[in-house]
Amino acid sequence: MVTLKYVSKCNPDVADSNLMAKKEQYKFIYPNKKYGGFYTWNKRKNIIPSRLNRCCCKYFKEDPTIENFPDDQKLLFLFGMRNDESNNRSAYGDIWVNNKWGKQRDWLGILPIRQWTDLDIWLYILKENIDINAKYKKGYNRVGCGIVCPNYTKSTWVLDQYWYPKLYERWQKRLEEDFKQNFKWIIMNCTLKEYLQVAWNGGVFRKEPTPEVIQEFADHKGITYEVAEKYFVRYCMNGCKNKRGNILAVKDLDVLAMNMKMFGRNINQFKCKKCLMKEFGWTKEDFQQQVQEFKNSGCRLF
Repeated sequence: MVTLKYVSKCNPDVADSNLMAKKEQYKFIYPNKKYGGFYTWNKRKNIIPSRLNRCCCKYFKEDPTIENFPDDQKLLFLFGMRNDESNNRSAYGDIWVNNKWGKQRDWLGILPIRQWTDLDIWLYILKENIDINAKYKKGYNRVGCGIVCPNYTKSTWVLDQYWYPKLYERWQKRLEEDFKQNFKWIIMNCTLKEYLQVAWNGGVFRKEPTPEVIQEFADHKGITYEVAEKYFVRYCMNGCKNKRGNILAVKDLDVLAMNMKMFGRNINQFKCKKCLMKEFGWTKEDFQQQVQEFKNSGCRLF
């Protein structure tokens, strides 16, 4: 709203907050209905927003903007981003271009308040008697996202649970579904409770799994602790490397299970998917067919 007020003498702009925009009767630009809503979309994409994966901006901002305006239309956007907000934004200048817009679009972003501090913002609000989002009065210092933003401090999740319990509970159920569906015990080395409370918005939670993590995974899969332990912290025995030049970690449950299915459950060295396919002369389709056949047979490794 500060950006809106600050530039309103030149040209009116769309408010950042949905509630404030409704109050001011501005036009909404929604994500395309073909996506089926945010929850349907992230389920289909099998993706959870995190500090390492900024899919919310793509869904709510970038894609709707690109779809709403003609490619050949010249546009000027006024943004309220500020240098103080994050390390990434600290380097922003007065002019900003989103790379996701593409080089073919003659679009330009202007950041009129980028050097303002929090104090500057609130003094301007008081001076101009600008209406504020009610969330600020509930303890939030950022209100751009609805709930459980992965980039906000975790203390805001407590506020979300208190002020918006139904929305919070729905997100918790989605996280639990994601954790179990993608077997994130072996990806993040954490329990379900740890994932829900602190770990979902980042990368690997710990380097090595605790006995509690292994046992919880074993119970979920219906296998012994000894077999479950073999799913954790595995690397390609042939020395394959990832894009960063490090030894490739094998974290895909189907690949780990296929290793044990083909070489026995007592193995301690594993091959990556590429090496497995080369070993048996499989294509990607062959590999998936083998996996599906073992799943259909009721093999608990998969």
